[in-house]
Amino acid sequence: MDALNKVQLPGENQTQSMGTGTSCGIIGQGGSAIVYKTYLQSLELYRAVKILLWHRICDNEREYRKLLQRGSSEAKLQAKIHNSNIVQVHHFGDWNGLPYIEMEYVNGLNLKKLVNNFGALPVELCTAIGIMASKGLRFAHKTKYQLDGETHNGLIHRDIKPENILCSEQGEIKIADFGLAKTYTPIPVSDQTVGFVGSSQYASPEQISTGKVDARSDIYSLGVTLYELLCGKEMFKNGPAIAVFAARTTNKYIPLEKAQRGINKNLLYAIAKCTEQDPEKRFFEAAELVEILENCHKKVSRLSPEDILEKYFVDKNLIKNVPRR
Repeated sequence: MDALNKVQLPGENQTQSMGTGTSCGIIGQGGSAIVYKTYLQSLELYRAVKILLWHRICDNEREYRKLLQRGSSEAKLQAKIHNSNIVQVHHFGDWNGLPYIEMEYVNGLNLKKLVNNFGALPVELCTAIGIMASKGLRFAHKTKYQLDGETHNGLIHRDIKPENILCSEQGEIKIADFGLAKTYTPIPVSDQTVGFVGSSQYASPEQISTGKVDARSDIYSLGVTLYELLCGKEMFKNGPAIAVFAARTTNKYIPLEKAQRGINKNLLYAIAKCTEQDPEKRFFEAAELVEILENCHKKVSRLSPEDILEKYFVDKNLIKNVPRR
């Protein structure tokens, strides 16, 4: 892996061939990945290329090879899901020895950046976003696909959070980053992830305690995300992971009706049901959440969810008013 550490990644203003196009800027980066905006001259369109820097977080070659296998599975899984509310994956490949995932480019921002910039979002915008995200989950949880010769029924995201829900300048809402996705069909023990995976602030209680999850785990995470959109602050007090886990274990947070006044009781009920500690008390599937959020939306706006998204993201240029860097 020493050779991988010597690979020179292009900077913000440098251009290099990458994926099926040419890099033309950096969208975002972290310790284990960097995402570039690329341009495909042949099709005259942009895409996003996620370069996976897993060699930086691995202790040995064996661990790295295992992550490569998971990366390939991630790309395969997401590439099989074709839905307007899910980011489409186009290719998985190798760039100068580093694995990458090439995907649809969303010209916009994630929800975390919106909340950080504006605080609590308008209720009708929150319900519109919730409906679209729920529809994406409904599709992912129900879709049938082939993976390595086996048929699977449904896919659990396992990392739903504001950073992984994108909003475009065209008024689209798309779920991104299926890096922790899990098939409904059991996978061999040798391929299972050991220990907790997910985000401490948004993972469901069962995801933290046992790792055994189904559609209700994603529903919980979306409920926590919607709480944050409505309040402008995280549901559980932020801090070290161990402190967040402690708050999660005791379910210690300010109830939505106290954190943000004026929210109608139907929406309060929906968020509370999504975020029940006991999965048996939550919505059983995303289709139920779509239905109740649609009813909530009708009580707060005469405009359709699509029209609300267009009103804020297109007409009001809400996204363009947020600093990109």
